[in-house]
Amino acid sequence: MIDPSLALQATVRARLVADLTTVPAGSIVSMAAKPELFPCVILRDGQTVYGDDFDSFSDRTFLDLHVWADSDETVKRIAGEVRAALRSRPWNVEDHVCHALTIASARYVTDPSGKGHGVLTVEAVLQARAAA
Repeated sequence: MIDPSLALQATVRARLVADLTTVPAGSIVSMAAKPELFPCVILRDGQTVYGDDFDSFSDRTFLDLHVWADSDETVKRIAGEVRAALRSRPWNVEDHVCHALTIASARYVTDPSGKGHGVLTVEAVLQARAAA
């Protein structure tokens, strides 16, 4: 079984590749560097808050999406498109049942390069599937 944050990352990327019209599929990536191509969405900084397996069998998992574009306005348009893409079910998360998935927050920050930059935090409630 893979960590819930990695499973969420794969699910979100697949959905964005399928649904976004403003960002090419090759520019929706997982990496830890500043982008060279704009617009792009970089998936990184996952976090999992594990359930204790007694009271809660679900894990809360977070993933940051860094949206980059040539302007702040374009970043905000892409953020809206990302939110719409992730709004609808089903969410097919490897080895997990996804009980909920939402954009928990959006932050727009000024980048010294003059490029637009936003950080969207995805939150999901995942439950590991029982081993067969």
